Order: sequence, then C-alpha cells, then structure tokens
Amino acid sequence: MSTPLVPIDDSETGPAPLAAAPWPFLATLPASLEANGDPVAAFRNALAEGDASLKARFADDEPVEGLVRDRARVVDVVLRSAWRLHVGAHSSEVDLIAVGGYGRGELHPCSDIDVLILLPKSEVGHDHEGIERFLAFLWDIGLEIGHSVRTIDDCQRES
Repeated sequence: MSTPLVPIDDSETGPAPLAAAPWPFLATLPASLEANGDPVAAFRNALAEGDASLKARFADDEPVEGLVRDRARVVDVVLRSAWRLHVGAHSSEVDLIAVGGYGRGELHPCSDIDVLILLPKSEVGHDHEGIERFLAFLWDIGLEIGHSVRTIDDCQRES
C-alpha cells in the first residue's frame, strides 16, 4: 500500500504543468543524504545546500514558480529518504502523503510541510515507533512539519 510522495495537480482547468527542468543539485541529493555517518548532519547539510542554491537562483531573477516547485522537489527527496530510514520495515503498511501547498508541489520558503500519515483501516498491532522517530528526525534536521496521523476509517469519517 506504500505510495511515494508525489505532488498532485488537482486542478481541472488550465494547461498541464510543464515538465520539471533538470536541476543538477537534485541529481546529487540522494547520494549526499547517505554520504555522512551522521544522518542528522547529512540531512541538515543537504537542506542548507538546497536552500543556498535556491537563494542564488532567486538572486539571478529566476521565476519564482520554478523555485517553489524545486523546493518541493528537494523536500520530496529528503522525506522519502528519511521515511525509508525510519519507517522502512513498515512502509508497506503505512503511507506518507503530501497535502496542502506541498502536496500541490508549491513549497514557499519558511512554509511548513504538511503531510498525512495514513495507517491501515485498523491500526491494531501497528508499531508507531518508526513514525515517531521519523517525525522527531524531521524536526531535528530543521523542517517544520504539519502532520496528521489517521487510519483509513478516520479519513472516511472526516470526509
């Protein structure tokens, strides 16, 4: 049931979004997250490098639409890697879903990152330690996370 984080364009009107332009930083990001023996330091470093690159691109008058899209792409890679690191063994039972502006692929500087952690229909017997470690890790690396943890039944009731 595991689904990778993918920003979804839920608009029904307007032209299809342009394909993301290649950004060399993104190609090196996964390796840099694994390069250091200290995951917190590696992830913090990677985020700082991504922010510095985006800031330089902003200073070069690059259109903001591409910058907020690329910030969401950086966070996608970081969250996927952190998810595998902390929840990996349970990833077939639990889904991490991007919501809000982040879910639309529009992540502005200083925005929180909204995610939904979706548990199976019945959460009985599910080990929550990996999820707790994942969320604590995201705070440790400096990401401001807005999260909810719900079962499928919870989501159906709320909808």
